[in-house]
Amino acid sequence: MELVRASWPQEFDVVPLVADADSLGEAFGALSDDVEVEFVANAPGLPDVRYRGAPGLADGWRDWLAPYESYRLAAEELIDAGDDVLVLARVRARTHRDGVVIEHAPAAVCTVRDGQIVRARFYLDRDQAMEAVGMRG
Repeated sequence: MELVRASWPQEFDVVPLVADADSLGEAFGALSDDVEVEFVANAPGLPDVRYRGAPGLADGWRDWLAPYESYRLAAEELIDAGDDVLVLARVRARTHRDGVVIEHAPAAVCTVRDGQIVRARFYLDRDQAMEAVGMRG
């Protein structure tokens, strides 16, 4: 849990951070070189999207963030779930088009092995993330 806490920026704007994989890798220093990354869609007809490594993590975030001018993410709580750490977050984002402000409460699940984050799953639905680590949403 402490590894994720030390690796996860407390609050940050993801848009400039994912400009390149090196920046992202530096921000999340405990990522394994071949970290498995998954963006869980939680929408009918939309597949979950998977990537590998820091370049894949950056690609996934860039795809997700295409409509946004800014996407400020703040970690609210980290919960120890065995080999996984559940990260409950808050987001305040602004779209490129019309500057629409969107707020939501997503979550991430980080799997830690041998002192590195080997898997990161990002969920729009906190309850789904909680279920993924064996907690009720």
